[in-house]
Amino acid sequence: MNESLSPSSSQESLPTLVRVLDRLKAEQQIGSPEATASFLKELDYEDFRTWLDTINGLARGIPTPERGFGGGTVVYQKSTVHDGILYQPPLEDRREPLMRDTLDAIKDIEDPALAGLVFGFALNAIHPYPDGNGRTARMGYALLAHGYEGTPESKQYYAKLLENREGRDVINPNPSTHGVDSLMRMEMMFTLVDMQGYTADTIPQAMWGGYGATSEFEGALYDPEGIPMGPDTDSNDRAIANHVLSDTRFAHLVVMRAFPPERVAPYLKTREHDGLNYLNGNAFISSLSHEEFDALLKGSIAVKNSYIRRLLTIAERPDSAAILKQYAPVTPASLGTHALRSS
Repeated sequence: MNESLSPSSSQESLPTLVRVLDRLKAEQQIGSPEATASFLKELDYEDFRTWLDTINGLARGIPTPERGFGGGTVVYQKSTVHDGILYQPPLEDRREPLMRDTLDAIKDIEDPALAGLVFGFALNAIHPYPDGNGRTARMGYALLAHGYEGTPESKQYYAKLLENREGRDVINPNPSTHGVDSLMRMEMMFTLVDMQGYTADTIPQAMWGGYGATSEFEGALYDPEGIPMGPDTDSNDRAIANHVLSDTRFAHLVVMRAFPPERVAPYLKTREHDGLNYLNGNAFISSLSHEEFDALLKGSIAVKNSYIRRLLTIAERPDSAAILKQYAPVTPASLGTHALRSS
């Protein structure tokens, strides 16, 4: 465990990013939320990208030529609750347009803390960097919500944010926490019900299987070669299937967006002990034709775009204050009294 930084910590003990902020006298330009908002409004997208790439690069300790978007990364989680792929970001060529939308959105949000939260949600969901997305989201949140005052307490706060584990205890602007992700997906499902004509009996509430397991609940997950495919499909179709199947929390929404209820109904099952309707992925995926995989890909793109755009408009929701309160962010002034989890 890294020892907590005290206000009297030496400059040498600070992370590189905090030392750079200090050396550039960042407090003179972004010393408050109002100053950060003013600074941000003057940025065009290319300057915004440079700003983000610098934050991400310094947080990761990589040289300038290696900084920038890239990498088809997925988000993994290994715990007692979930072991495997937790989230599949948008396809790589979709991330840049979504980041442009993010800049436009946060420029229009008046509440600094909400602007920071929306930025953090978006960056974690778009996941544009090969690594360090969480640290970049936390730093962006803090700069928008608090500014950088350059005080010992401020330096301690930003240094703590850059710690992979304890930084999340200070603020974790990730929609997968506090039920925001679940709320967005539930609202998306209701929208798709109306759009596609699903009913309570025909809604697939989950999609299981698809990787060739003997049952819907077993098998070596995330091995694309094991996916049962139809006779007229190709390797690109298999890649699409893997992209959709591995994103387990969104797979059923993708199917609902891509196909009408009558196409899905033959592969829908009901779990006896709780009545949950689920789609048999093994049977459904193997039934798809080459042309239908194009529809599945378009559905995946549409669903992920819809999800992120919902995150970008959270400040416009009547429950935005309640969502912000759930995150109970620690401020630079309160960090010293906040009990952080021991590692």
